[in-house]
Amino acid sequence: MPAGFERVAWFGPGPEETYADRQRGTRGPPQRERWTRSGPEYSKPQENGNKTDVRWLAVTNRGGVGLLAVGMPYLSAAVRHYAHEDIWNARHSYELTEARDVLNLDDRQMGVGGDDSWGALAHEPYRLPAKGVQLSFPAAAFRHGSRRRTRALAKKAPAELPR
Repeated sequence: MPAGFERVAWFGPGPEETYADRQRGTRGPPQRERWTRSGPEYSKPQENGNKTDVRWLAVTNRGGVGLLAVGMPYLSAAVRHYAHEDIWNARHSYELTEARDVLNLDDRQMGVGGDDSWGALAHEPYRLPAKGVQLSFPAAAFRHGSRRRTRALAKKAPAELPR
């Protein structure tokens, strides 16, 4: 995404990160936050900031220009200032640089596991099979004030659109 798109709003659980096996204690929709707060910083870089069961997600700049993605019926989404390869190539969080802005949209994500401190996998109901998945969803660029067009796009996600 171009620089400056640092506002994110979504209809789904939050504001804390959520995964298939980590949803308790999150509040209901809709949610808004600054992109820079989308996930916790861990001492060892790893996946973070994911949002599950997202009906729609909008990323905008200060001027109200943005991108709206709508789940069919749900998406799993994360916004970060670095890509997955940056996360996996860094040994410590301080090695990550905010070189780019990344919007990650998935059908779903595997649970994080972590029942112990030595790397237990997610429980069976929260694992995903290793197979290819084809994902399609409606998405549209919009400008604040073009709500009629974005409402038409999101009618499969019966939720209040970002203001």
